[in-house]
Amino acid sequence: MKPLYFYELFWLLLIESIRVIVASAAEEMLYDYLITNYSRLAIPVRNPTDMLYVHFGLFMEQIVEVDEKNQVLTSKVWVKQIWHDHSLEWNPKDFHGIEAIRLPTRKLWTPDILIYNNANGSYNIQAETWANVNYTGNVTWFPPAVYKSACKIDVQYFPFDEQRCDIKFGSWTYDGTILDLVPLNSSAELKDYWTNGEWRILDSPCKRNVIRYPCCDEPYVDVTCTSLLRRVALYYFIYLILPNVLMSFMTVLVFYLPPCDITNCEKMQLTTCILVSMVWFLLLVTYQIPPNANSFPLIMKYLIFTMMVISSSLCLTVITLNVRHRNPATHDMPQWVRTIFIDTVPKYVWMRRPEMNCKHLNNNSTTGVQSAVPNKYDKQHYLEEEKMNNYNSHICNNAQEDGSDVDTESDSDSLLGVLGDPEENLKHCYLRSPKPPQTRLAEMNELREAQTVQDATDDFIYLKSVFVNADNAKRVNDDWKYVSIVLDRILLIIYICAVIAGTTAIFFEAPLAIEFFRQIFSSGVDLDGQENVILPS
Repeated sequence: MKPLYFYELFWLLLIESIRVIVASAAEEMLYDYLITNYSRLAIPVRNPTDMLYVHFGLFMEQIVEVDEKNQVLTSKVWVKQIWHDHSLEWNPKDFHGIEAIRLPTRKLWTPDILIYNNANGSYNIQAETWANVNYTGNVTWFPPAVYKSACKIDVQYFPFDEQRCDIKFGSWTYDGTILDLVPLNSSAELKDYWTNGEWRILDSPCKRNVIRYPCCDEPYVDVTCTSLLRRVALYYFIYLILPNVLMSFMTVLVFYLPPCDITNCEKMQLTTCILVSMVWFLLLVTYQIPPNANSFPLIMKYLIFTMMVISSSLCLTVITLNVRHRNPATHDMPQWVRTIFIDTVPKYVWMRRPEMNCKHLNNNSTTGVQSAVPNKYDKQHYLEEEKMNNYNSHICNNAQEDGSDVDTESDSDSLLGVLGDPEENLKHCYLRSPKPPQTRLAEMNELREAQTVQDATDDFIYLKSVFVNADNAKRVNDDWKYVSIVLDRILLIIYICAVIAGTTAIFFEAPLAIEFFRQIFSSGVDLDGQENVILPS
């Protein structure tokens, strides 16, 4: 049985080889029959007045890149062209039943279908692929190509935007009276489309147009395929929008920080760092969008809005710090400030001052505190004045009442010379008194003891006034601090409302923003609009 199988296999291989050899010979004979005396320069029509119809179809394979800055769309496509060439007809019976053959396009006439809106690269198809020729004369050419076409980019709603990019195909040599383009389908084929990570193609309708250009009198026919592209905004939402929104709300936190010192202020440091970060994001966005945009981009609106918020918060922080560091020696608190920011507003911004710190002074006491702040010369001047008025004049007056003849005019200079020293004043009055020495000495000792008691009393009164003034000054300082805290709370509420309202108004200005956020927060739908399939575990 084994030799029988061997012989059958041998005869089968031999017959198949003979068939291939015969078919190859017939195909070679057909090739010579078609190419011999074939002219690839003349348009394949039987009569000069006949029109050649080229059926055109576009198969979109991939959106390679959308260069927003240079406004260029790079796409990978297959261009399908079908036309009839009467010079390539044959009878299959004459060539062992061959009904189709592949021929190199460099040997055939091919329509000069170019891309009109070419941005960079070749206008025509460079791939020298072979064409499929049917015995009826129908030629099907299906070459691949990578086109770079000019595309007008509208970044008004960036990154929630849609772009309409046209790819315009037409014959450059033959006008509409000689060659006519007929679309194979109403839109480009997307069956073999490779998904792009940034752009999702929604549709690509193709339309036939007949246009008369200023250069020529004859009409020209073109097929324009418009690709409707929608940007997948998830990348920009995570790496661009979300950080900006977070920094905007960090700006609001500036008004929630406690009051700081002049030398080391965390408020100013935080605001400055946020402002520098926003400038960096602004440069990053400017690098990506086209510089000649006809409309103001959405993301630029939000960045400028955020920078205005940060800049104004910086200025208002300086004002609140100025209020925070005011004191009775430099500023009087007006009554309207006390009425508004201490007595009225706090209860409307959810603030309550502790009872132990809520006592404040009236305007008269505040003015008195400002004038009663002591310095190193106050005590000496105060005591000297009191002693001169109370003690020295008292002794001298007693001496004059006892009958002494005092020449105040002649002794005015000597009295003024010793007026600063109480002991010298007592001696001076003692020498001028007419009383007996023992009486004068007793009075001097009595007056010296009274002077000591009075000095202690004056020191106590002065120290009490110093402590009272210090306590009053501290309370006024606390009032200014409380006013600054109330200002911070008011600005905190205003800025929270402004940031939320501004962010919502700017981003939801884009029609696709609502759909984007709905897809993010909805379950079972991804950002490409396809349902997520959850596999059972």
